[in-house]
Amino acid sequence: MWTTCGPGFDSQRLHSRRDKRLSDHPDRVNHSSLICYYGVHYLPYESSYLNIGSSMSESFVPFVLGEAGCLAALPDQMEGRELVKIPIGASSVSLSHSLLRQGPSTAPSKLCPPRFARLLNLANGVAYGGGMGMPEWVMLDCALLPSFFAGFMGLSGQLSPDARSMIKRGLTEMETERSAQRIQIEEHIGVTEGELSDEEWFPLAEFCAIPRLYPAEVVGYSLYSLKRGLGVRAKALGLWLLGELGYRRQVGVAQWSNLAAVKSHLRFGALELIDPMTPSHTKAGETFIYRLTLPSQRVLAQMALGERSAAGQIEPNPEAQWRSTEDLRWWLERREACEGSLYVSEIRGERDQREALVEQRLTDLKA
Repeated sequence: MWTTCGPGFDSQRLHSRRDKRLSDHPDRVNHSSLICYYGVHYLPYESSYLNIGSSMSESFVPFVLGEAGCLAALPDQMEGRELVKIPIGASSVSLSHSLLRQGPSTAPSKLCPPRFARLLNLANGVAYGGGMGMPEWVMLDCALLPSFFAGFMGLSGQLSPDARSMIKRGLTEMETERSAQRIQIEEHIGVTEGELSDEEWFPLAEFCAIPRLYPAEVVGYSLYSLKRGLGVRAKALGLWLLGELGYRRQVGVAQWSNLAAVKSHLRFGALELIDPMTPSHTKAGETFIYRLTLPSQRVLAQMALGERSAAGQIEPNPEAQWRSTEDLRWWLERREACEGSLYVSEIRGERDQREALVEQRLTDLKA
C-alpha cells in the first residue's frame, strides 16, 4: 500500500532506518507488503476516467432510505435524474413513470419500505460477513434516524445465485425469529413478507455516513455492493447528497487486507491517515482510520451516474516507500515531528497473501 506525507518530512532519514531494520529482519519483507509514499498531487483526469458505464445508469435506480424528516431536507433530483425517497415509516412507496423507465422493464411500481430496509440489512450482513453485520436496532439508531442510506436498487433476480441463496435463507430466519407483537404490527400495516421474489426491488448497493461534531465532517458508517461497480457509485451518491447539505470531509474506517474496499475509497482521492492500527476496532491491526476531502459536487454526480470512474489520478512518489509495519511503528513514535500529513494513495497485494499479511502485522505489533 502506498501513502504520502506532506513537506518537511525527512524521508532520507526514514529510509536509512528502515533499510537497517529490514536487513535485520529479512523475513518480514516477504510477508508484509505495506508500502508508503510521501507527497501527493493529482493529475487532471483523463478519458480513461470517463464514460465507464452510461448503459449501467439505465439498469439501476438511485434511492435514499431514511426517516421522512431527514429525507425532506435532501434534493429530489441529481443532475436532472429523480431519486427514489423511501421513508421508513411508510407502508408503501410508489415509483413514478420516469423512475420505472430507469429500471428493468419488469420492475414493480411499488415497494414496501420496512421490507426494503430488512433486505438492506440482510445484504449488509452478507457483504461484510464475519460477524460484521448490524442488528436492526443499530441500523435504526445509528443510521436511519441520524442520517440515511443512499444507493442503487434493482431486481433481486439481478443478484448472483450465491448472494440470492444467502439472502433467502437469512430472510426466512429473520421472519421466523420475529416476536408475536412484531408479527401483529407488521400484519396491521401491511409489511410484505415471505420468500424473496426475483421481481421485487432490492438494494444492490448502499452507502451511509453520519454527521460528526467536527464542522462539515461525516463519518462513513456502511458501504456494500452486491453488483460490480455499484459500490463506488453508491458512495458517490451519498457524498453528493451530503455535499448538498454543506459537508466537505469524510472520516472512514477500512481494513488494509480488504484491497477492493480500499481501492474503492481511493477513487475519491488520497486518504489522510489518522490511525494506521486502530486498537479499539474488532479487527485491530488490520484496520485504519482515514480522512477524505470530498471531490466537487460535479465530480461526485458524474461518479454516481457512472459517467466517471474516479475523481482523478493520484501520482505517488516512488522514492519514498514503507514495506513493513516496523516503519509504521517508527512513524507513530515520531508523528509529532512530521510537519505534513500522511496519506494512503495506492494499495497493492495478492489475494492469497492477505491472511499472511494480517498475521505478520499482528506478530510485529506484539514484538
